[in-house]
Amino acid sequence: MSLPSVSSANSDQSEPQQIIRRRRRRPRISRMRRSPFHTYNEEEFKNRFRLSKHFVRFILDLIRNRIKPLTARNKSISAMNQLLITLRFYACGTYQINIGDHFNVSKATVSRIVHKVSHNIAGL
Repeated sequence: MSLPSVSSANSDQSEPQQIIRRRRRRPRISRMRRSPFHTYNEEEFKNRFRLSKHFVRFILDLIRNRIKPLTARNKSISAMNQLLITLRFYACGTYQINIGDHFNVSKATVSRIVHKVSHNIAGL
């Protein structure tokens, strides 16, 4: 049994079948990201990130230009949240998916952020 050629296969299908075969785009997921820096008071913040807010601001000032998003497109993650994601990973030593759930980002995004921020902190 031979398979029909691509051109004859497309012409033999009815219009509804052609519509079904088209690739559908996944809907864009827009997540609200909170800022733990402003959500928690000093004591709660220190319990979660193991550093004071003052020291986190100091570190951020040192590496902000290297980790800030290049554009504001696609709900980019701020330099502050990138640093907080990395510090939370250091403080907890937990799975990246748990940290991603806390910040409403994917596991892959957490991995990229931790790598980038860690590299920049190590370069200080």
